[in-house]
Amino acid sequence: CDWPMGLEITFIVPLLMYNESWVKTSARFVWSFFMIFAGVKHFTDTEVFMSIMPTWIPVEYHAMCVWVSGVCEILGGIGMLFPLRIVRSLAAMGFIALLVAVFPVHIHMLVNNVPFKGSTIPLYFHVGRIILQFVMILFMMWLLGKPKPKQK
Repeated sequence: CDWPMGLEITFIVPLLMYNESWVKTSARFVWSFFMIFAGVKHFTDTEVFMSIMPTWIPVEYHAMCVWVSGVCEILGGIGMLFPLRIVRSLAAMGFIALLVAVFPVHIHMLVNNVPFKGSTIPLYFHVGRIILQFVMILFMMWLLGKPKPKQK
């Protein structure tokens, strides 16, 4: 393995010592990388995210809101990778709070038929996106669930 010396001891091995199922661990890793990617997109495509901001948020705060949500997604994604359950739990609770906080953006897009990247979005996509918000909250709650008992 060509990893830097000690990386497998300090980071990789503890990741595999969780007391959770492989399904949950895999789901958490996929979620983490997806959210880190999405968070980075908030900085590389800021204008796209600013274009969907609700009109009741003053325009001068749009970029800040996009960047703060991007930072939350990146930090939450990193937090979900930590071996300490308390860190993962805090990250999952943070994601739930973020999903609730951005919910008005999706309602705004639905009610006002806000285009995304210059394209009009069909109604079924808006409705599906709102349903997905609830599914993602339930997913975070599942990840927060009680760990399985230790085997002796």
